[in-house]
Amino acid sequence: MLKITFINVGYGDAILLESGEGAFRIFIDGGGDEEFVPPLTGKIRSSTYLERLGITELDLLVITHFHEDHVCGIEPFVMNGGRVRELWTPWRVPCNLWGVYPGLSGRDIPGEAGPPCPDGLSGSSKKFLDALNSYNRIYEKLSRDGCLVKEIASPLYGHPLPPGITVDVLAPSPALASFFSGALESLYRAGGDDFAARLSALDRKMNDFSVVLRFVHGGLGILLPGDACPSAEAMNMWDKSRLKAHVLKLAHHGQEDSVSGDFIRAVAPQIVVTCVSGDRRYNSANPLVYEEIKRAAPGITPEFVFTDRVPLAYERCPLSRSALTIVFDDAIKYSFTTLC
Repeated sequence: MLKITFINVGYGDAILLESGEGAFRIFIDGGGDEEFVPPLTGKIRSSTYLERLGITELDLLVITHFHEDHVCGIEPFVMNGGRVRELWTPWRVPCNLWGVYPGLSGRDIPGEAGPPCPDGLSGSSKKFLDALNSYNRIYEKLSRDGCLVKEIASPLYGHPLPPGITVDVLAPSPALASFFSGALESLYRAGGDDFAARLSALDRKMNDFSVVLRFVHGGLGILLPGDACPSAEAMNMWDKSRLKAHVLKLAHHGQEDSVSGDFIRAVAPQIVVTCVSGDRRYNSANPLVYEEIKRAAPGITPEFVFTDRVPLAYERCPLSRSALTIVFDDAIKYSFTTLC
């Protein structure tokens, strides 16, 4: 049996994949740390969710890319003693660059006042800086604790993960990973206006850096593209024969760029998951996306499910929820749970 849980972290991704009865646990991204007003919709931080379930150890943590809504929510788990055996990341932070970036953002850190955020940063850039610093703290803590760190890039096909799970890494390409690694390291040497400009430019491109994963168990596939949208350029780099999956998590929270006709025909999903906040910020869970999916593959009629309650006709469960869980056994079944 394989179980995958999409935690309702609002606008963000936090995904727990378990084989058997928790015999092997993989956690993909950590969600954000900004938008929790319980118990309005059941939203919950990923670290709190793990705590409520009594999970203190992860066999594998994957950080797909460095945006606030994919990183910051898992930091308390790591800092408060949660054990991670192995970390997969698109960027290994060099030892001489451990620590926060120059010009720490204004986000509060317990026990630290921190210098002010650099002048000229937009709201998006400030959140990006939060994510980079959060990732660096996570990376340093895990490295010091003896976690095995692997920098991953495509192609990596059929990699075994016990028991009975294999994973394909479809992106980023080595060339793309090298570009982003150089850009991230150059931020440490930038200052003033140059720092702000480099940060903003990198923020706009960060989704393209996402690790794209397909897990396979017993012939059933789960495609998790992070926020890497299926542009024509991306589709040329990905191995289309390895996109087919029973469950597809939409990239970029179901914004308009999250699908294309070629992509949907290659994946042919039975269930389409959107990790989204109920307020549908940034026009996420865009209705045009679901119409495009139905047009692209007339012979395929996937179910559309959402991590948070959304005011859309596609929403089939109007109840509040803390998590969406899909179980792969004799059949594929999904259910919602709410943690008080």
